[in-house]
Amino acid sequence: MLTGKTVSSHGKKSPVDEFCGPARTETKSPRPGGKQLGSDENQLAPPRRKPTRPGPGGFINITQGAKTVCFLGMFTAGGADVRIKDGRLDVVRDGWYIKFKKDVEQITFSGHYSLEKGLQKVFYITERAVFRLTENGLTLTEIAPGVDLEKDIIEKMEFRPHIDPDLKEMDPRLFRPENMGIKLKSGR
Repeated sequence: MLTGKTVSSHGKKSPVDEFCGPARTETKSPRPGGKQLGSDENQLAPPRRKPTRPGPGGFINITQGAKTVCFLGMFTAGGADVRIKDGRLDVVRDGWYIKFKKDVEQITFSGHYSLEKGLQKVFYITERAVFRLTENGLTLTEIAPGVDLEKDIIEKMEFRPHIDPDLKEMDPRLFRPENMGIKLKSGR
């Protein structure tokens, strides 16, 4: 699973440093995270790495060969205080670093290329919102219970995403302490 720190309106994210798994193109559903996600046709930017290990590593190979890619991470970074209270998400304080950028520093995942291929499903999942890469660009499909669309999402982005006309609330079981009752299927 890959987790990360930033997202852009073009689908730009990168989680190489946090990926725990083989860098193979046959990976079916990698879940990378990243530092920035851009608004320009969904390209990802990797987290900053030590100067001795520059570049995206196997991130490109992992994401380009996958049928479904889920980028995971917090909506903002740097001191965010987000709590679950009474089955709702409470954004006490946003992080100072905005991850959904108009432009990103470096592109390692191209949403435009992914859409052009037409073979991938691409999702960007945070604690307060779920986005999907569509022909309209980054599309907001779900928000957490208790989250204000304008104040907690739109105002914390450098661009305005497309809003799905069927915008849904995230599964409320995610915000309650009891077991969700999920059962894993055996086999492939």
